[in-house]
Amino acid sequence: MDDALSRRRLVQVGATGTALTIAGCQFQQDDGADGNETDDTDGEPTVDGSVTVAVVPYFDQAELQSTRQEIQQEVQSGNMTQQEAQSELQSAQDELVSTALDDLQSRLETETNLSVTDTSTKLGLALVAGDPTGLIASLELEAVSGIIPQSRFQSE
Repeated sequence: MDDALSRRRLVQVGATGTALTIAGCQFQQDDGADGNETDDTDGEPTVDGSVTVAVVPYFDQAELQSTRQEIQQEVQSGNMTQQEAQSELQSAQDELVSTALDDLQSRLETETNLSVTDTSTKLGLALVAGDPTGLIASLELEAVSGIIPQSRFQSE
C-alpha cells in the first residue's frame, strides 16, 4: 500500500470535518427529530444515471491559522476589540470558503464531466451532479475534500 496516498486520504478526511467546522456548518433537521430521517432520493441515480451529492471543497488550513494568529496579536496589542476580531475572522473565513468553492467549481467543470448546480458559502458546500463513477473519481482532485449526502445541502 502506498503510504503517501494513505496519508493524503487521511488528511482529506480530516480536512472535511475541519472544513465543515470552519464554515460554521451546522446541519439542522427539518423536524427536530433524532436525526435518523433521510431523504429517500439521496444518492439514487436519475433516469439518465446521474446522481446529485454535496461536495466539500478543500480549505487552506494554514492560511486560516495564519489569519487567526494575526487577529489574536492585534487583540493582544490592543489594536482590535474582541467584537472586531470576531467580525474580521468571520470575514476571512467567508473569503476562504468563497475562494474554495470557486476553485472547486472551476476544477470540476474543467477536469471532470460533473456539473455544479448550486453552492452555499454559508454551508461551505457545492451541490454537484454527474455519474457515480465521476463523483467518486473527483475525490482524487485536490479541490475536493469529501462527498456527503445531498440532503445535507441547504441553499442560502
